[in-house]
Amino acid sequence: MKGEADTVAYAYTYNYQMNASYANVGKRFVRYEIFAGTAEFTVEKTSDLHSKPVNGNTHIAFTRRVAQMRFLLKDEPSEKENFNFAPTQHTVYATLKATQPDMPFCDGLDCWGDAYYNHTTPTRELEMCTNLHANWHKAKTGDNYMIIDPSVTIYSPFVFADELKDIPYELDEIKVTGQAGSGGFVYVYPQPIPQPTLECNSIQPVAFRTTDDIVLTPSSQKQVTLEYLEAESSKELLDTYFDAYYECNIH
Repeated sequence: MKGEADTVAYAYTYNYQMNASYANVGKRFVRYEIFAGTAEFTVEKTSDLHSKPVNGNTHIAFTRRVAQMRFLLKDEPSEKENFNFAPTQHTVYATLKATQPDMPFCDGLDCWGDAYYNHTTPTRELEMCTNLHANWHKAKTGDNYMIIDPSVTIYSPFVFADELKDIPYELDEIKVTGQAGSGGFVYVYPQPIPQPTLECNSIQPVAFRTTDDIVLTPSSQKQVTLEYLEAESSKELLDTYFDAYYECNIH
């Protein structure tokens, strides 16, 4: 019989980056889409192992158990200073923060294929770090964006999600950095983005463009403020820009 949710052992959880040469060192990551499924069947008691084999027509329906964050950087220079993202691989940092005290994030899958929760230390924050490809990708609207490409050094756009419930959260601590040759810019969005929910088997676009606002940090690095693009970040308008399978068909 299936046990209580807090007694079922985990089967698969996040990996952690242990290599200090990568920007996401110490952070959880999921590089691949994770699917799971279960099916019931009856094994009848017999006197040997061959007289009544299990019917081979059992089918298991697998469902996606992650949500995808689709970060987008728009090719649209700022009005006065002409700030824009340079043609180089960029790294996006962001933190998902659960907003309801009794609704933490799940940590993976348990042995039944259901969402696994760490009940001892509930996960209320998920730090993300992923690269965006240096090339511009043309949306259906004709606008160009940098987007996550599976060929980048750090490809980690996925987070585990609960198939049975959606988790309210906000996206915070957003920072974008470029490699050498990008002019030394760091791009930040200085406030949380309230998102409705983290939904299993969904894609959440998060789009930005540069503004003219710039500050010089104590380390003499130029920090450009980002503008959050609400329309391009709408789940309902997802297919207006890039379809759900765009990353799979880039190459």
